[in-house]
Amino acid sequence: MLKGARFELVGRDQILRGLRRVERYRATFHAVHNQTLEIAGDEAAGETYCVANHVFERDGRPVKRDWGIRYQDRYRRGADAAWRIARRELIVDWEQELSLSG
Repeated sequence: MLKGARFELVGRDQILRGLRRVERYRATFHAVHNQTLEIAGDEAAGETYCVANHVFERDGRPVKRDWGIRYQDRYRRGADAAWRIARRELIVDWEQELSLSG
């Protein structure tokens, strides 16, 4: 179980590697819920609540893993005026696994 787990990704390369980790699942779906954002000049901080569903196989049988997660992000506005995620922390608040049929 990952409840209470925290994953921190800093910088573009780490964030992109972290995104590729979902490739191990047969399917994923993220329902994004509440978001907050505080902007201070060219930097910002935000938090996003999400329920993430992941389908994978265990011992040849389909399983669905659901996570209640929060992304705690730091953003930075670059010289091109575009905002980018500079740091992302993923916090798993709850987790459940369900066997799927079919």
